[in-house]
Amino acid sequence: RTGKVKQRVGSGSNTSAPRNIYRCGNGKYLALSGSIQAMAERVFRTIGRDDRVCDPRFATNAARVRNRPLLDGILGEWFGARTREEALDIMHAADVTAGPVYDIADIAIDGHFRERGVFIELPDHELGSTLLNNAVPRLDDTPASFRIPAPELGEHTDLLLSELGFSVSEAEGLRERGVVK
Repeated sequence: RTGKVKQRVGSGSNTSAPRNIYRCGNGKYLALSGSIQAMAERVFRTIGRDDRVCDPRFATNAARVRNRPLLDGILGEWFGARTREEALDIMHAADVTAGPVYDIADIAIDGHFRERGVFIELPDHELGSTLLNNAVPRLDDTPASFRIPAPELGEHTDLLLSELGFSVSEAEGLRERGVVK
């Protein structure tokens, strides 16, 4: 124990390399972990940089960690020249640990998330229907549900004003002055 707080390193690692998130040519991201020696060597060979396997700056994990900015630059350039899908196909074919980093659009169309009930489609007055996060947690014995869509702006104004003691003519006056919808 050194008594020192480890410095943040973003998405990377200060104990193993290569391990980071990389931006691909189509603007999508993927995560890669080549933290064991054999995996790091596979990464180099997969990206056509066999010369880095014996390069003293990258030959060991400790050396790769020390030279992480240079290593990330090499990998970033390679990933930046490919779409995420292309890069993942290549990495998976080489048995390299890599996976997509999803944004909300990716999550919304992923069949796994749909199958798990993460999203629910509900009617919407303006859009016809809209995709929303399902209720969390989803419990077997007491499942949550959405019974009606959110009200439209002003949909319950008359009812609420009536409950507050406003007459119909007072409510209409508020509406005419733009105080309520």
